[in-house]
Amino acid sequence: MKSRISFCNGTLLKKDLTRFAPAWGLYLVGLLLGLILLLGDNTEYWFVANLGTLTNGMSIINLCYAAVTAQLLFGDLFNSRMCNALHALPLRRETQFGTHILSGLLFSILPTAVFTIICLPLVSLSIVVDAWQIPLYFFAGANLQYLFFFSLAVLGVMCAGNRVGAAIIYGIVNFLSYIAYFLVDTVYTPMLHGVVTQTDIFELLCPVARMISTELVEVARRKESISIGPDGTQKYQTWGEFTVPGESWMYLAVLVGIGVLFLLLALRLYKKRQLECAGDLMATRALEPAFMVIYSLIAAALFQVVNQMFDNDRELMYLFLAAGLAVGWFTGRMLIERQVQVFRRAKNWLGFGALALALAASLGITWLDPFGIEDWVPKAEDVRSISVGIGYRGQVTLTERSEIEEVIYFHELLLAEKLTDEEIAATQHIVPEAAEITSSGIRTITIEEPQPVDRQEYRESSNVYIIYELKNGRRVEREYDTWLDTEQGQMLRDYMSTLEAVFSNYSYIKDADDLLAQADTPTYFNVDGHPLPEEYLTEEAVEELLRCVIADCEAGTMAQYSNFHDEPVLICSSELRGEYSMTYLSVDIVMEDGEGLYFSVYADSENSLHWLEATGVLEDIRESYELGYG
Repeated sequence: MKSRISFCNGTLLKKDLTRFAPAWGLYLVGLLLGLILLLGDNTEYWFVANLGTLTNGMSIINLCYAAVTAQLLFGDLFNSRMCNALHALPLRRETQFGTHILSGLLFSILPTAVFTIICLPLVSLSIVVDAWQIPLYFFAGANLQYLFFFSLAVLGVMCAGNRVGAAIIYGIVNFLSYIAYFLVDTVYTPMLHGVVTQTDIFELLCPVARMISTELVEVARRKESISIGPDGTQKYQTWGEFTVPGESWMYLAVLVGIGVLFLLLALRLYKKRQLECAGDLMATRALEPAFMVIYSLIAAALFQVVNQMFDNDRELMYLFLAAGLAVGWFTGRMLIERQVQVFRRAKNWLGFGALALALAASLGITWLDPFGIEDWVPKAEDVRSISVGIGYRGQVTLTERSEIEEVIYFHELLLAEKLTDEEIAATQHIVPEAAEITSSGIRTITIEEPQPVDRQEYRESSNVYIIYELKNGRRVEREYDTWLDTEQGQMLRDYMSTLEAVFSNYSYIKDADDLLAQADTPTYFNVDGHPLPEEYLTEEAVEELLRCVIADCEAGTMAQYSNFHDEPVLICSSELRGEYSMTYLSVDIVMEDGEGLYFSVYADSENSLHWLEATGVLEDIRESYELGYG
């Protein structure tokens, strides 16, 4: 009768833990040093908040630590003599594999358990509600992250015959999505005017990036009004609570499931491994074609990085791509064949030629755009919402059917214009002559040929992005440049002057009521560093200014970028500087409760400008610049 298979050997487990004790010992020391740094901030809230954030940061540490432990525990597979000697012992491969896997997991569980036990009494007296749970979430999150990376590292070891090969495979699998994103974004996407490479799918396929960007443990600060003083002012107490977003843990659970599958696949490869492959780059010959393609494309991407760093010339890009592809292909063959004489073999040249032709064909297909990606415009009935924006201080989201149809028309104007960086640099322009409605309901634009413009007739331009959220769940983004003195330029100006766009960096301000709700007694109220008189440090004064801002938004004169405004707001004549002009005034208000508002006022923002002028602060600013203090 066949004996039962044991997946763990106590003697080998003890040997792993003692032999490689410096590895997990250093890991524990690193965690304790990190704890000391966290305790350096003696604020109870921030210690707990940073402890929660540390769970995300552990993904980078575990990425490296898992690779080290996997290569230490299975390092005998890379040395022929040691590999043959150890596998001559009366231990089944399943036993050795299971024992090494358990040892590897303990390399993470033991240090993080010590760290968690130390943290529990430190957070017990925190003002954060139920803060004792945060170290436990850290323990679970850190070890689940490690489990995934460790399983991936073990699979890489089983596919490789030496340490270099294992490291290359591990790095490729972890960062392949970002490598693909870089190639698509720098080589293919620029061929399609206005198309933006979506990052969501690439980030989803890069676990370490996803783990860093999503919260497993989040500690949120909240203010609660606890009393009203004799003078009518409210007293606030700051306290915290933590939440555990379900989406982050669900993603981590999926990774753990994938990690278990990786371990099962690694065990299968280990059972079938030929011991004589120790020292080779690839232990599994079937992986060589995939390795050659991916490795060569990575080299091409790196050469493109060099091109971007120094010139970013589109014509040179193809030369750099070809050179990088050649270097990657032939150095890859050198690594696999373990020799430098790879140029004499005709099959190596044939392989390189086939890969180069495939790359050239993909570039040609992208340039021809047979699927019409560049000129794609959705139907209004397929759109759930559209966001139009130009950057940090300007984005508006529209959901009404009439608004969506207007933005689609705006998109069609931008497609008809197709303004390029070269045209902007040469001060050239394309002017729509007319827009007419065809029988299908689509507007067609008649375009004049680009005409050079005198440098004195310089026209202001702006970048704009459009994000479609479609009803089928897709998210599509486009980005264009446009002249501001065209129909589409005026439409963009109107969009960016809406109150939502002006205060888009404040997510809680969507309309006039939201803005007026921010009015509070200011403790700090200044314009370009010049404080307003004390009589304006009142809630009534703040509300009056905000009503002026709302009026300017409705008038379309409040867009928060200077290129939307033609005239300077102040012109000062200084003996030291000569004539000096200011394009805008920065208004900074900090309320009594600690919240604040920051925005700019321009020359055509008449209501806000008149209010500021009435306070006398504009005269103070003008005098300071005339005296040379500005």
